[in-house]
Amino acid sequence: MGAVLIAGASLMGFLAWFSVWTTPHLNADQAIHILMAERFDVARDAYYWGQDRLGSLLPALGAVLVALGVPSLDALAWVQLGVLLASGLVWLRLLRNPLLGALGFAAMLLPVFPFHESVAIGHPYLAQQFFGLLWLSVLDRGAGTQGGAMRALGLPLLGLAALWASELSLPFLVASAWYYRRSLVDLVRSRPWASLVGSLVGGTVLTAAKLGAPKQRGFGTLLADPSDLVKSISIQWSEWSTTLLFEGNKPFNGLYWWTALFVVGLVAGAGLRQQMKPSRRTASLAVGAAATWLLVHASGWSAANGFPLRYFAAAFGLAVLALGSYASDLGWGTRRSHWFAALGMVALQGWAAWSFSAHFSTGAKGRLDRAQAEALAVALASERQPAAVMGSYWNAYLVDGLSGQVVGLPFEGEHCRNRRYAGAVLNADSVAFIGNGWLDVLPDSLHQYGRVWTAVGSAAEVNGVRYRWYRRLD
Repeated sequence: MGAVLIAGASLMGFLAWFSVWTTPHLNADQAIHILMAERFDVARDAYYWGQDRLGSLLPALGAVLVALGVPSLDALAWVQLGVLLASGLVWLRLLRNPLLGALGFAAMLLPVFPFHESVAIGHPYLAQQFFGLLWLSVLDRGAGTQGGAMRALGLPLLGLAALWASELSLPFLVASAWYYRRSLVDLVRSRPWASLVGSLVGGTVLTAAKLGAPKQRGFGTLLADPSDLVKSISIQWSEWSTTLLFEGNKPFNGLYWWTALFVVGLVAGAGLRQQMKPSRRTASLAVGAAATWLLVHASGWSAANGFPLRYFAAAFGLAVLALGSYASDLGWGTRRSHWFAALGMVALQGWAAWSFSAHFSTGAKGRLDRAQAEALAVALASERQPAAVMGSYWNAYLVDGLSGQVVGLPFEGEHCRNRRYAGAVLNADSVAFIGNGWLDVLPDSLHQYGRVWTAVGSAAEVNGVRYRWYRRLD
């Protein structure tokens, strides 16, 4: 009963604060997945638009729902929820411990800052977690020869799918393969052809997808310079110590992290007293978390983007699951006192998650929030049908993703994710230009994409968003 209560309350919190349907923090990066589902091209969209990383599991599944008549935003919301529920069920199957399984599910559903994007569309973490847990579940399925040909065929496919979702799955895959190496060797020896077919098919598809994807300029360096590695660790330590000393602007996280450290100490202390060796499952998760943490610090992608702390979401998620796995190894989760402690932990997790959702702001000047983008989309659609919009990357794609009646394109010089659909805006009879984050004054004429655009009427404003209609001169 307690596990059902924890899972149900966590699910309600997720739906209220983090779902695609409700989150106030939906942004252009996430809206790209909505747009991909609307216009999915199997031959071209294996990865996130405009790059050769972050596999497109979520928009691909969303595209199926869109083909069945589901609006694209709703489709991605259902996919987001479905992948999380599937991951929670796989985790419960791995542990076979209702209380600790529910706690792991709560951790998946209620992220804390700075790992809030672990549940967001437009990022690799949901798919990475799903495929990683499936891989571990199949590995943990008993003796090496159990499961037969299907297990031998499926394991390489799942491992390669995890790499498709994110190359940062590699540390966890290597760690788990090492701890389950005897089972893997026995399985390959007993079913060599199935293992070979799975590896060849998966490897061929992954290689073809990678070679056919566009290469994003400025992000080609695999590993950062050693000085960047030191800088990344220094930034993380500074943020961590500031939070623990309650000196930052997120004191709710300070309380959360102190409680988390206390729980880690309790579990580690109990393990030392019982002299309990971690299971292969626990060791895979723990070593995978540590190796992923180190690889993110050494990543050229992280350095190119300014060492964002949110990139450690996968490492943090693995660490949380490793803690729950070791608690299960110790036999925790059966006493009444464990249930009361679990309820308290989920309450604190929920408070930290709600506090983030209620108070977080990027502080980015000129960037529309969801409410502003929705109000603008309604206004534009009431004035033109269909409506086209041009603005900053963060504003144009957000308005497009939130509305089925508005198409958007970033202004020239901003990052255009997919030029295949630029014509829908450039060839429109008239286009609304958003001034926020781009132009302080919307002039009577301007140049964009080799065309001259002249204003039609005066500038207008809705919910703090300045815009003006323009028509191109052919």
